[in-house]
Amino acid sequence: MQPELAVHGSDLPQPDAGEREDQRIIGLFWDRDERAIADCAARYGPYLMTVARNLLPTEEDAEECVSETYWRAWNLIPPKRPDALRLFLARLTRTAAVDLLRNLRARKRIPAYLTEPYDELAEIVSGSPGPEDEAEGRRLSRAINAYLTGLSSDARIIFVLRYFYGEDMKTIASRLGCTSSKVRSALFRARTGLKTYLEQEGFDL
Repeated sequence: MQPELAVHGSDLPQPDAGEREDQRIIGLFWDRDERAIADCAARYGPYLMTVARNLLPTEEDAEECVSETYWRAWNLIPPKRPDALRLFLARLTRTAAVDLLRNLRARKRIPAYLTEPYDELAEIVSGSPGPEDEAEGRRLSRAINAYLTGLSSDARIIFVLRYFYGEDMKTIASRLGCTSSKVRSALFRARTGLKTYLEQEGFDL
């Protein structure tokens, strides 16, 4: 399953008014009211497009991904009632983007390097969570975030830029003013450490 990496200030809980609006939209989904999709797009469309653009090669692909996000939300709510709509939609967008990238690669429309970050992380965690996996997905997310807090600042940033935003190693190295070799080594150590940590926490990998 693809974990949420809730390590950014932008992913902090929203104000009460925002939470009430989220609950209203979730209620529309729950009632099978098609206004849910329009209201969702009005509230979170720009944010989800940003998430998709960070992962996909073209604007058209990003738009397709966000449309797929709304469709997946419609099919998951109910029976799922998200605790945080924004994070729930962002995860659906990231999952849809990864699925689309792999489909594009299979059709040879994009080079393989664009899906490398997700293939690397799939060595440890893979698959897309369904409603029945939600509790386990949250537990996994908490465990990954706990592991990340124990890393150095640079190692944590490298991990998030690679596996949350899908940036290539050269770009990450440029951001941090280091070599691609250092980034590659940091990612290898982080993946190895994460696998060991998750096994110690009782996850069946």
